[in-house]
Amino acid sequence: MEGNKMVEKSEQMSFESFENLYSLNNKKLTKKELQKVVVKMIGDTVSGIALQNFIQQVNDQGSTVYTYNFQHHNSQSMQGISYYLPFSGATHCSEINSLFDINMFVAPYIRTVKDKKVTNIISTLFTNFSKSGNPNGTEAFPSSLNFEFNWEPINSNHISSQKCLLIKSEPKIEERKKETERLLAPSKHFSAIHNWMTIAKEDEYNEFSIRTKAMEPSGTR
Repeated sequence: MEGNKMVEKSEQMSFESFENLYSLNNKKLTKKELQKVVVKMIGDTVSGIALQNFIQQVNDQGSTVYTYNFQHHNSQSMQGISYYLPFSGATHCSEINSLFDINMFVAPYIRTVKDKKVTNIISTLFTNFSKSGNPNGTEAFPSSLNFEFNWEPINSNHISSQKCLLIKSEPKIEERKKETERLLAPSKHFSAIHNWMTIAKEDEYNEFSIRTKAMEPSGTR
């Protein structure tokens, strides 16, 4: 809760509020469910919140932003590291396998029909965006994909109810209001820490690092 020290008191988050974000106060969570919650917390902390802040920042600057969630997964791609994982599923950088037809997770595997279909989908979307700035394609650069939906960019007036493309063998658009609100809740705290770290002196940063690693409680509880 170090970020609490760097924001206005009215914006500080209590420990109970943080628990509510991830249902940690639910005493009926099974071990498997708790494992998924922990993975979600790590994902949010490492990249999710920072990505949400970046989306909001570039959107405010006038850039056009399309969001996607890569959900396709072939369990064989993880066989080299599956022993270390609590469960098997699409994870950070999984789309690299499909986009470049390689395996970021070391072990080679045989591409299925669905793998090849997803490779065609994501490579076409990315190519469309590179050529025209629109993943759906344009009149000048028509897309070879024919979906029943249109992948819309983030609406700056409704940032918390952004629509996201779920990339899998049968892609679809999903409004991810709950997930976005979870990431937005601590976003100011993470931004405050990030901004401070860019100007902190070495001794200040070292003291901060030692304190956080020691898990000293701070902020509002």
